[in-house]
Amino acid sequence: MCRLLRIFFLGLLASLGAVFVCSCSTSLDSSTPDVVGNCTYNVVNTYPHDQEAWTQGLVFEDGV
Repeated sequence: MCRLLRIFFLGLLASLGAVFVCSCSTSLDSSTPDVVGNCTYNVVNTYPHDQEAWTQGLVFEDGV
């Protein structure tokens, strides 16, 4: 019984992992805008930056 449960949970874990991997997009095509909520954006350029620097968050308030 224990072995059957272990096999079941490993199969479930593998299935969830496959769903997660398949749901991730690997497209690097920036010609089509991405949509987040009601906002769209295009990546225009990338710049080298300090990998140790970071921003804690970005806030939208009243549509701005």
